[in-house]
Amino acid sequence: MRNTIGRIGVGMAVAAAVGAALLSVGAYGVDVITHGATTITMDFVAIGNAGNAADTMGDPNPCGAVAYPYRMGTYEVSAAQWAPVNTAAGIGDSGTWTGSQPVASISWHNAALFCNLLTSGSAYSGYYTITGTGDSATAVPNALSHAAYAAANGPTYFLPTEDEWYKAAYYSSSGVYYDYPTGSNTVPTDVLGGTAAGTAVYYGPNVNPAAPAAIDNSGGLSPYLTMGQGGNVWE
Repeated sequence: MRNTIGRIGVGMAVAAAVGAALLSVGAYGVDVITHGATTITMDFVAIGNAGNAADTMGDPNPCGAVAYPYRMGTYEVSAAQWAPVNTAAGIGDSGTWTGSQPVASISWHNAALFCNLLTSGSAYSGYYTITGTGDSATAVPNALSHAAYAAANGPTYFLPTEDEWYKAAYYSSSGVYYDYPTGSNTVPTDVLGGTAAGTAVYYGPNVNPAAPAAIDNSGGLSPYLTMGQGGNVWE
C-alpha cells in the first residue's frame, strides 16, 4: 500500500467484469441491477491500461499489475445499497452506519454473498462458491480470474483483488503510481466531506470526523475517478 490515512471503520468496494462490453478507458456508467423485488443502483468507472507494470515502491511489493480491463465501483458500497441485499439474501448482518454512508463492519464472506446476488439474483450462485447460509456462510472464489469468469459466464460482480484495488487507487494512465489515491504525491487535506481535488475524509490536523461522509461526498478523485479509496472507511 502506498498511503491511506486515518480512516473510519471497515467498508466494502465492488468491482465488475463485463467481458467485451467493457466501457472504454475513462468512461463511467450506472448499473441498475434488478433481481425480483430487489433493485440496486451502482456507479462504475472503467479501469483500462491492461497489462500495466506493477508498482515496486509500495507495500505490498510488487502490486497493481492487472492483465485485463475491468470496472471499479466509483464509490464505496453504501448502507442503503447493502440493506435490500442483506434482506433478500437473509444474511442477517446490517453492518454499521446508515443511508448514503458506507456500510462498514461487513465480513468478507458476507460481502461475497452481496456480489453473488448482484451477479445472479442468488447470494449462493456466482463467482463465489458458498458453504453454509446467512451470516455463517463461507465463500471461496472461483479458480478463474475475474476476467476469464466473466468471459465465460457474462457480467459478474466481485470483490476486487488487491492488485485491482491498488491500480484503481494509485495508478494513472500515464504509467505513474501516485503516493495517494487523489492523483497526487502530496498528502490530501483532511476534511469532513466534499469533493474538492486533493482532499480526503480522515483524522488529520484540521478535522476529527465522528462518522464517515456520504459515499459520493468523501473527497477528491483518483486518476481513474474513484472516490474514497484514501479516506472515509477502509475497504
